Amino acid sequence: MLEKKGRITKMVENINFEYTDRAVSAWGGMRLMKELIDKTRIREKLQELSLPQPGSNHGYCPIQIVESFWVSVWTGASRFVHSGWLRYDKVLGEIFQWKRVPSQST
Repeated sequence: MLEKKGRITKMVENINFEYTDRAVSAWGGMRLMKELIDKTRIREKLQELSLPQPGSNHGYCPIQIVESFWVSVWTGASRFVHSGWLRYDKVLGEIFQWKRVPSQST
């Protein structure tokens, strides 16, 4: 933006864009965090712990609960209720290979 004699002029350049049929998320960069989790093999370390297992077939894997909590913090959650936002972002679910995401009460 340029300012000339009290006027603001916007400089617009050619911006390349394209359309896609793929899902898009504001948190697509979380793929890098997924790579970090994979390279550090932290999932394997969590499997070695004696985390409480779900009591029903509808329960969540404890590693997924921990991982989804991390992701909610990484995406800016400051309260437990904010972790529920992840449930609506299908791209994050695909990145982290979650079939479903636990709610904040989990």
